[in-house]
Amino acid sequence: MNINKAIQSAIRYYQTGHLQESESLCKEILKLQPDNEDALHILGLVCYQHKYYDLAIKYFKKILQMNPKNTFASFNLANSFRGKNILDEAITYYLKALQYNPNFEDAYYNLGVTYKEKGQINEAISSYQKALQLNPNAADVYNNIGLISYEAGQFDKAITCYQKALQINPGYAKAYYNLGIVFRDTDQLDEAITCYQKALQIDPNLAEAHRDLALALLVLGNFKEGWKEYEWRKEVKGHYQRNFPQPLWTGFNIFGKSILLHTELGFGDSIQYIRYAPLVAQFGAKVFVECQKELKSLFQKLMASIRL
Repeated sequence: MNINKAIQSAIRYYQTGHLQESESLCKEILKLQPDNEDALHILGLVCYQHKYYDLAIKYFKKILQMNPKNTFASFNLANSFRGKNILDEAITYYLKALQYNPNFEDAYYNLGVTYKEKGQINEAISSYQKALQLNPNAADVYNNIGLISYEAGQFDKAITCYQKALQINPGYAKAYYNLGIVFRDTDQLDEAITCYQKALQIDPNLAEAHRDLALALLVLGNFKEGWKEYEWRKEVKGHYQRNFPQPLWTGFNIFGKSILLHTELGFGDSIQYIRYAPLVAQFGAKVFVECQKELKSLFQKLMASIRL
């Protein structure tokens, strides 16, 4: 086996998403050269992609035992610890990578992300600023500083950061979305809607933008488009979606049938919209309502004809 050619093939397999082929080839290489750093590194990356973080850590640590100055091994070891949410260890190895390569932009960026996850905001900003010194056109860095500024209530600074990110990368859907959030929270709904729409032109499947566009449209009284967009809430990560074998009612004839109305959000929304349950009953359906137990007695007093 020509080891150099095999390594190049393993890299190509990895880069093109053929992870199993890359892994198999690297293991063959290690049978011949058990300490081949390149093969160990590729195996670590494959394990990281599969989220086998413990195995990835094993491979990257073995490289560092042989070569403590391998900055990419330190960097990817840090990424693996971050994947396991072991943030202190991640920070340690990002800093180690930067010790041997002070111009490692990605290490500063990931270090900033990790500090932010730990709540060490000043350290996060410092890391992002160092990343910008190395690459003033890093749109992701401006976006992340914008997020920190927004969370701190520094809306003008957040707007400036998001606009800078978009100046660098006009196709940055998340930056448009984040800018829309700031406009929403500063009562500039028209501007917010424009940003959400631009985000969706770039990424039509950005569920959060659809949801927040819906809410803005509903506030402005555009119920037809607002409720249509609001269906996208089901695609937002973390949304609790109920699944039933029966069809979702979309307005078809329900005369003589039974229909279940169930709450989805908090008490306030449940109380706000329960008044429409009797209107559903007027379509000739037997209406059942599933609600929070704390609201059951209240709803029973309000609507004797509705089954709870």
